Amino acid sequence: MQNYRVECTYELLGKLENEIRQSSYLLTDIEYNEQVTFHIAVPFEERSTFESWLVEVSNDRVTFQAEGTSYLEEDR
Repeated sequence: MQNYRVECTYELLGKLENEIRQSSYLLTDIEYNEQVTFHIAVPFEERSTFESWLVEVSNDRVTFQAEGTSYLEEDR
């Protein structure tokens, strides 16, 4: 999975957290500092879709950056 770091103002915190939790993307952590930073894991094949979705749900009011990869075990 591709890990993303997404930063927004506290004004967007509630809306963006709600949208992320209702999506298929995996919210791995939230940091509360001067800005709010969400750490989100996205399947490699959905990176483009995720980035477009993020711009749309935030009205292009977030900054984001891909930062490393991770692997997720699935129960079968």
